[in-house]
Amino acid sequence: MESISDLDDPHSKLLDFLLTQENHNRESVKSKCRELGLMLDGAIEKINDWSADQIDELLIDEEDGGILIVKETKQLLESNGTIIIFLLLGMFYLYQYPLKQ
Repeated sequence: MESISDLDDPHSKLLDFLLTQENHNRESVKSKCRELGLMLDGAIEKINDWSADQIDELLIDEEDGGILIVKETKQLLESNGTIIIFLLLGMFYLYQYPLKQ
């Protein structure tokens, strides 16, 4: 089983962005990927591989030009503590390295 640390910083930041809502416009995710130096399709694949290693389910789905967080998978990740740990690590990171304004 892969741990949360197996997602590098850009992929972790993309996952954090994706978890803010269940449905995203493909262009907004593509823009976020560019900002993080990622390729959209490869980033989705990496996050889905990580999710599959955690609970044998995909977290991200693409439908009608949008990018969706699979609600059931998110709930499974939350129930086993994976997303909670991820969010806590993200908050710790922001506390240690606040966003520049």
